[in-house]
Amino acid sequence: MSQRVMTTLESMVPAIEVYSIDEAFIELGSLWAGNFVDFGHQIRASIQRYTGLTVGVGIGPTKTLAKLANYAAYSGEVEQ
Repeated sequence: MSQRVMTTLESMVPAIEVYSIDEAFIELGSLWAGNFVDFGHQIRASIQRYTGLTVGVGIGPTKTLAKLANYAAYSGEVEQ
């Protein structure tokens, strides 16, 4: 199942950094001109559609802040 999640992420962005079996980081700086929260919702919807899993998405300027936002989003929301 983890591989399907990572494959889904890879289909949405040019590169991901797999952090662990159930975590990954995506660099969005120059990639996304739109709203980061909207993109987070797109990620969640795609993963749920292709895997049936609900995931949390945390968005931040550093990996540490993104992980903290993900912790806050664990209820299934997208936090920035």
